[in-house]
Amino acid sequence: MIHRSNSEFPYEQTVENKITEIIKSQKNITFIISSSQNIDRIVSAYRSCLKTGKIFIIDLYTAWILEQLKLISNNVPNMEWDNIRIYADYNHDQVLKNNAFLTGNFRKRAYDHRIKKEEISENPSNYLYLTKMSKFKLIDQYKSDDNPVNVIYSQWFGYLKQRNQDHFGSEQIASYQNDKAVNFIYAHTSGHATVDDLKKFAEAINPKRLVPIHTELKSDYNVLFKNVLILDDNEEINL
Repeated sequence: MIHRSNSEFPYEQTVENKITEIIKSQKNITFIISSSQNIDRIVSAYRSCLKTGKIFIIDLYTAWILEQLKLISNNVPNMEWDNIRIYADYNHDQVLKNNAFLTGNFRKRAYDHRIKKEEISENPSNYLYLTKMSKFKLIDQYKSDDNPVNVIYSQWFGYLKQRNQDHFGSEQIASYQNDKAVNFIYAHTSGHATVDDLKKFAEAINPKRLVPIHTELKSDYNVLFKNVLILDDNEEINL
C-alpha cells in the first residue's frame, strides 16, 4: 500500500453500498470477482442480496469454506441460509467425490441448495454470482449489448495488469473495461494497512530495526520510517 490508498472505498461498508447500488436495479446478472477466502466481502455481498431481494450464488469451494466457519461463528452466512444457492461445476464436484472420506455428507447437503444454469438463465437479473477471473467463459454467456452484464471487480487491481500465464483469466477480465456488453465496476477495499496506519504502528512499537518485507518499494521506507534496515532477498540477519 506504499503507493496506493483506499480513498475511494475506505471501509468494507462502502464496498457493500456499491454492490447494493449495482444489483438493486440490474437488468442482467451481476458477477462479483473476489476471493472465496475474503469473508468480509462474502458477508457484504450476501447483505446486499438481502437488501435487494437477490439470490447469492456461490460455488462448492466457497460453500466448503463457509461450512468450516460454521464451527467458530454463527454470524457468517452458509449454504443453508436464505437467498444462497450453489452452482456445482464438474471439477469441484469431482474433488468432493474423490475426498468423501474428508467431507462426509457435505456434497449431498450442498446439492439440496443447488442451482442449475437453466434456472439462472430464466431470469438472470435475480442473481449475484461470486466467481473468479478464470470463469470468464461463464461471464461471456451473459454478455449483452442491450442489457450489459455487470462485473464487479473486487480484488487487487494489479492482477488485471498481468498475463494469463500468471493469473489465468486476467487478460479477458481486463478487456471487459472496454467492452460495451459489460458494465465493469471496481469496488474493493484492501486488507493491507495504509501508510498512515503503518506509521502509527511503527511509532507505537518504536523498533530498534524496521525491516521491509513483502514489498516492491523497500527503498521508500527510509523516507517514511525511522531505523529502517533494508535487506536483499536471501540476505541473512543475526538477531
